[in-house]
Amino acid sequence: MSKKFLAVLALAAASLFAFVGCSGEDYSFTALENNPSAEAAVRSNGGVYVEKGDYSYFINGAQDGTGNNTFGTEHKGALVRCLTADLTKSDRKVEVVVPKILYAGDVNSSGFYIFGDTIYYTTPNSTKDASGNVQYTKLDFMSVNLDGTGTKLIATMEDNTKAFQFVQTAEGGVYIFYEGTAQVERNGETTDVTALYEVNAETGETKLIASDVASYAFDRSGSGDSVAFTVTQYKTSSSTGTETAETKYNVLYSYTAGDDEPFEVASGVTEENEIEMRFMTVRYVSGDKIYYTYTSKYLGEIGIAKATVGAVTTAADTLAQTDSEYSGFIPAAGEDAIYIHLNGYIRKITFSGGRISESKILLSNSSEITLERIVSDGNEEYLYYSLEGVLYRVNTSDVNQEAAQVIDGTMVSTWTTFDYTVTGEGENAAVAVIYFNDSESNTFVNYLFMDVYAKDAADEYDISSKRIGKLTTRDTETAVANGKDDSAGVDALPDENDD
Repeated sequence: MSKKFLAVLALAAASLFAFVGCSGEDYSFTALENNPSAEAAVRSNGGVYVEKGDYSYFINGAQDGTGNNTFGTEHKGALVRCLTADLTKSDRKVEVVVPKILYAGDVNSSGFYIFGDTIYYTTPNSTKDASGNVQYTKLDFMSVNLDGTGTKLIATMEDNTKAFQFVQTAEGGVYIFYEGTAQVERNGETTDVTALYEVNAETGETKLIASDVASYAFDRSGSGDSVAFTVTQYKTSSSTGTETAETKYNVLYSYTAGDDEPFEVASGVTEENEIEMRFMTVRYVSGDKIYYTYTSKYLGEIGIAKATVGAVTTAADTLAQTDSEYSGFIPAAGEDAIYIHLNGYIRKITFSGGRISESKILLSNSSEITLERIVSDGNEEYLYYSLEGVLYRVNTSDVNQEAAQVIDGTMVSTWTTFDYTVTGEGENAAVAVIYFNDSESNTFVNYLFMDVYAKDAADEYDISSKRIGKLTTRDTETAVANGKDDSAGVDALPDENDD
């Protein structure tokens, strides 16, 4: 670890934005029966929909987090479960697991995780300040057993819009990474800077990972337990003694949950070569791989490189010098390649020997799209992207193809992303997309739908769209009153807040 990094310390524990606390709520709950085992497989972890054993757990309706969130009184936005085999049946049985609103303001963090026999989630804080106002802009980190019992408040974050992630280590420990701020002393003054923290989900203990963070990325693949980040460097003027930010280079670190300290992966300058100063930006973390872009201040180079968590990077890790700095991309699985959207095209760029060996166009599209995820159904691999709330996909092996629209509605939630799972087996396997849909065009929108884009009996591709969320009592009444009898849930969930 660099000496400069060690020298920048938070001034006091009070600057940590997570703390263990007690909400004063009664978490009494009657245990559900027929629960998955702790060892049961988990699929699609870390979103609004997670499969565990024979069950599908999901958030039943998107709420903005400002309503009554007392435990046991809120059902729209609650965590529920249903047997996966019954998920799209009209008479499906949906059981409430967590009678609180599940919510988080950061779109890339929202969702819940299942590790072993425990569910980890976030919910708006329901305590009141000295003036009697509910502090719903704070975010509570919570845990609960698979059967709905044992609810525990782990910690509270002051700002519900900041990014976070739950991770599990190889040893089974569960930790939370999150973005906050830290106070550092510089030039005789106290300054707030961006910082990364870690919370031990078992003990609630919080520690500072790093301050003066310039860029960072959590592992969104669900396969890792690390975070990568760059730290701004400071230098002291020999004449004035004033510290100023070094804009010519920074330092790249990785940190694995539960470790004592971060690991210095790469420095933008070395003692052997102070001419080549790089300013690095972390773009993506997947498993033990870190992808970052860099600009060389003196040589004028722009490039893309990859590194390994917990290992010193070398010149061989540079994938290529490029004409422009890629601001967003998704790395390909198992090869030195990335998918990007640049200058109106979706491209697959392959690297070899420190240069671009191939650049092929998958789709010509001038729209401002968002690359979402790479998903395989076991037969084909697809790159999914969104445009104005609608989801499309292209096959990663084809060139100059037409994109296929794969959902029948439009994503209406501003704080969640699309989730994916695979239905069927063998040649009949297909990717299902789960999202909050507004296609019912009514006042009770924002329930989860599962859309499957697959071949029908006529061997033509079609979209099958089913609502898996169960309407609350009030939304059921609204549906019937507006002639949407087909939308009324057979076993509508009670909603005490809607009296």
